[in-house]
Amino acid sequence: MITNLFGTDGIRKTVGQSPFTAHELPLLGWAIGNWLRAKYSSNIELLIAHDTRQSAAFIKAALKTGLLAHPITIHDAHILPTPAVSRLVQQHENMLCGIVISASHNPYQDNGIKIFDASGNKLSQEDSNHINTLFHEAKHSFSPSYTHFGTEHQADWLTQSYISSVCALFTPHFLSGVHVTLDCAHGATHYVAPKIFAQLGAQVHELCTTHNGININDSCGSEHPHYAQHAVIENKSDIGFAFDGDGDRVIAINKIGTIKNGDHIVATLLDHPDYADQPTIVGTEMTNQGLAVYVQQKNKQLLRTPVGDVHVLRRLTAENLLLGGEQSGHIIMRDISNNADGIITALRMMEAILYSGNWHMDTFKPFPQTLINVPISIKKNLNELPLSAIIKKYATQLDTSSRLLVRYSGTESIIRVMIEDANETHAQTVCAELSLALKKELHVA
Repeated sequence: MITNLFGTDGIRKTVGQSPFTAHELPLLGWAIGNWLRAKYSSNIELLIAHDTRQSAAFIKAALKTGLLAHPITIHDAHILPTPAVSRLVQQHENMLCGIVISASHNPYQDNGIKIFDASGNKLSQEDSNHINTLFHEAKHSFSPSYTHFGTEHQADWLTQSYISSVCALFTPHFLSGVHVTLDCAHGATHYVAPKIFAQLGAQVHELCTTHNGININDSCGSEHPHYAQHAVIENKSDIGFAFDGDGDRVIAINKIGTIKNGDHIVATLLDHPDYADQPTIVGTEMTNQGLAVYVQQKNKQLLRTPVGDVHVLRRLTAENLLLGGEQSGHIIMRDISNNADGIITALRMMEAILYSGNWHMDTFKPFPQTLINVPISIKKNLNELPLSAIIKKYATQLDTSSRLLVRYSGTESIIRVMIEDANETHAQTVCAELSLALKKELHVA
């Protein structure tokens, strides 16, 4: 049985581990090229971009080695947010694929590959499986012809194309007079986010826009919003936004320094005229129960999916709905895009706030939620003994109104333990004890 390269959001590993090695990356490029030729036949052009990690250039070069063994054309846009690639592929008919080299919110030692099809959507399971099969076949049959090669072009102009495209979605200068703090996590939004906000009229205070290859997400950005929180207060900004390394996530901070996660962002967006009449929104298993109550009070419904914005999108599409998101800051607005874009989400929030006057983003009261990420060495089936018995033991210590969720991360070697309970102290105690029990079972010293 062959190993599956793809997790919940593309391929993501520590650099130096398969397939992020000098030997296997060209094979992966060759496999992607074979998939493209099988899917689109001829005249294949693709867009490639990356975030600011020091390994990006190495991965890109090695991947191109395999890609350019096919008669395809590569447009290299260099540093761009992940959602920018999705949007540009969708807008440029000649682009049949987009590849982003990024590990999103992970530390710099990790990297990843996300692939978009000709519609700018993340790959279907069928396409992912096809590439996975072709990659493993390439280990035994990598045989370029050496007679027909691909070509590449530098495509820095696509950066301005993305900026213009986003600005065109909003009323010119609608942010005039608004003071905004932007934490770009030393990542892919470091240039485009300040430019877009300034072009729409905002007075921008920039944070974490100087990258050196190893400082992406380092004590900043959406994973560490307290850095932006202090800056919002110090600079007396009207609002702040913290993006992650590749720009698909965003966390907000109001003018008094209160951090607002993805659940609060979804709630705030319900004040936007375009979403006020939506009967149903989509969240995940991690969505706070307080949001569910808030939505119900508005005579709306919350649907939950497994964690991952791809699951949110599938449910939105199946139900023909417009708004959904994750607590982590992935927000999807299907009237604008099928992929989460932190910059567009922040701007859409600004429209909602300017419309409602709710600058503090006061919406719902969250249920106390305790989340512990436990480093592990191995993964075992959570529905089988002994893990199922361990989880059941601690679940019985909670009230029927409480929520317990245990799941493996799809991108990191951790297991996440989440408990929502009206008694926060009790939730913290049970969560800590359960996390310790799981660590003993899943961690190999």
